[in-house]
Amino acid sequence: MAVRTCFLRFPAPAAFATALAAYAIFVILAEPKADQLAGAIVYFLSVGFVLSLSLKLWSEEHQWTRKDWVVHAISYAILLADAIYLYHINFGQGGHGYETFLMHASAILALMLTVFFLSFNREHNDIPSWTFAFSVISSIVICVFIGMVLWGGLSLLLSSMKWLFGVSLGWKWYAVTGALVAGYLPALLFLGRIPNGDEKHDREPLRSGFLAGVFRYLFLPLEALYIIVLFIYAVQILARWELPNGQVSWLVIASMVGLVAIEFGLYPTRHAENRPFDHAVARWLPLILTPLLLLMTVGIVRRFSDYGITIARLYLGTLNAWFYAVCLGIFISRARRIHWIPISFAALFLLTSALPINYTSLTRNVLFKQVEHALKQAKVTDLPLNASRYDALMKALPQEEQNRISSKLSYLESTFNSETIEPLATQKPELILFRQYISEAGDSIVLDNMNNLYGAANFNHLHIPEGYTELYEDVVCHEYLVDLSQDTFEVPVKQANNESVTDTVFVSLKALKALSQRMNDLVPLPTKSSTNLFYLQQFNLYGGAVYDNGKRVSGVSEPKLNITGYMLTKGLQINE
Repeated sequence: MAVRTCFLRFPAPAAFATALAAYAIFVILAEPKADQLAGAIVYFLSVGFVLSLSLKLWSEEHQWTRKDWVVHAISYAILLADAIYLYHINFGQGGHGYETFLMHASAILALMLTVFFLSFNREHNDIPSWTFAFSVISSIVICVFIGMVLWGGLSLLLSSMKWLFGVSLGWKWYAVTGALVAGYLPALLFLGRIPNGDEKHDREPLRSGFLAGVFRYLFLPLEALYIIVLFIYAVQILARWELPNGQVSWLVIASMVGLVAIEFGLYPTRHAENRPFDHAVARWLPLILTPLLLLMTVGIVRRFSDYGITIARLYLGTLNAWFYAVCLGIFISRARRIHWIPISFAALFLLTSALPINYTSLTRNVLFKQVEHALKQAKVTDLPLNASRYDALMKALPQEEQNRISSKLSYLESTFNSETIEPLATQKPELILFRQYISEAGDSIVLDNMNNLYGAANFNHLHIPEGYTELYEDVVCHEYLVDLSQDTFEVPVKQANNESVTDTVFVSLKALKALSQRMNDLVPLPTKSSTNLFYLQQFNLYGGAVYDNGKRVSGVSEPKLNITGYMLTKGLQINE
């Protein structure tokens, strides 16, 4: 019944869901190689499902007119043009991949919220939209759970074919089953469960003792603990006359998330039971939290002052300003309406991410100009710098200036890509590891997503010199910690399936930089044994670290090296 209802009430969303399921099955069975095209089609169909659902829910609020046809046609045309645009652009080229991602993430978030709130803009309070949103979210959870249970049951049945009848079914059987029962079926069930008519605009507050109890007696005490801890910390730093730790921002963010959850959780209970305590919590809790937002503000200002602009810091600063607006808005309005909170968040995210001038482009342009100005101050007139000239410049500059220039170039390259910095420091013909010029003892925080160096040989044969009788494949070393202050280091290698085949090879960082992306054949590397011959087939140098006042922040990896190659021996393996 629910599936039949969804096709009658939601023909466009059901068509998008059907097309998406059909295309998913096609991709599984045919395994097409055009990844960009597949991504664009999946994007169009999945976002089209949400867009068509939002438009249908909005159109139900009034008599269908010519305006609806125009709005629907323009909306689908914009989505189609966007999908074509995503198909034709190359993410990562020109440094716009990160910007494009944030732009689309903000737009999709805003679109998803219209499903919950667009149909209720004429209501006098948020009870109908709250009840509708609760029903929709509950339906999503239930339908997904049903789909996953069905998929698990059918997968078990498929796997039993082998030990019952000796019939081995490939992964495509499981994938197609998943697309149908864990993807397509839940989508149709969900559409069939969306409230309609008077149920859609249910103005009776939801009465749930369980829900009210969870927020009153579990979430509210947890929020109180956060507030108490933050106030004690604020008193401590004031007594010591210290600046707050940057990590305190995460506690403040968690407190604000808790506040918003409590406001939403108690909203129907306040209207249904009209308890003074609930009304007091809803109004005064934001005011109690407002002074604690200063801890986050001071921490953000300090980061900007000490370390400069980044995309994350701009978003964090905007989030902090939005927190002030939320707290004051709830207090002044006595929390009569609450859905403006997620709507304002989505609108702010959209404004800072989707406009031509956004936080990503602003950060890129500001850092680029800062580095360009610093190079001019260092009397550099002939740009771009190559590896040797950059090395000479860094050695001539004070350590603080080295940190400043190299950390910004490293951030630009890791966040966008090498073409972003090409006018300043060319990566051709030899890559520059900016990490080499960043002092670990400096006062600045350095987020070093180091240039990933990668190379793989494409070869047809291997010449075996006279006297060598044994050839071993897959001679490897995984996650060797690299000291970037040295150019040459000793890397222990061993045969993957034979622990007795070992040696030590000498690897040059300069040679790896030269080979990165341009490795056409096997590369011989000297060995410690001097009798074995090692041929490098593939390597990957990756990793990064965050330093704060010379101390490494935990949770971030050291630079590491993986190598794979062939080893020729004269029948006698070197065991070290």
